[in-house]
Amino acid sequence: MHQAPLIEFIQKGRGVTYITGEKLYEKQTTRTTADTAKQCSLSIPFFIPLADRSASRYEFYLELAASSTPNLQRLNRLLDENLCQQNEEYKQKRASGRLKPAEARFLKSGTATRFLSIWLNAARKRGSSRFSV
Repeated sequence: MHQAPLIEFIQKGRGVTYITGEKLYEKQTTRTTADTAKQCSLSIPFFIPLADRSASRYEFYLELAASSTPNLQRLNRLLDENLCQQNEEYKQKRASGRLKPAEARFLKSGTATRFLSIWLNAARKRGSSRFSV
């Protein structure tokens, strides 16, 4: 008795997207971004990964700290490699050519502040502070 394994659902429902059925989770994109930032010695205070279904790729919109000057080619390569490490289905779709490599896009300084302000104003109007897309 009391020896059954404990099952914990890490993520279910929200926070998941896909282009060709690979089920990419928010936690995986967060880890990918953090690992890539560390490998490139970058400070990334704000990012939003998006699925571009028409281009068959994931795009990572990054706001970099003012002192950051990345090598874009290396950054893109590491984003894609790290996403492959985080998600086996993504890795398989990349190997088959069904998905194109992930790419970074840079946001202007101050984007995070503007985004948060817009989100908070919208939440106030709804009477909620929960984020939902």
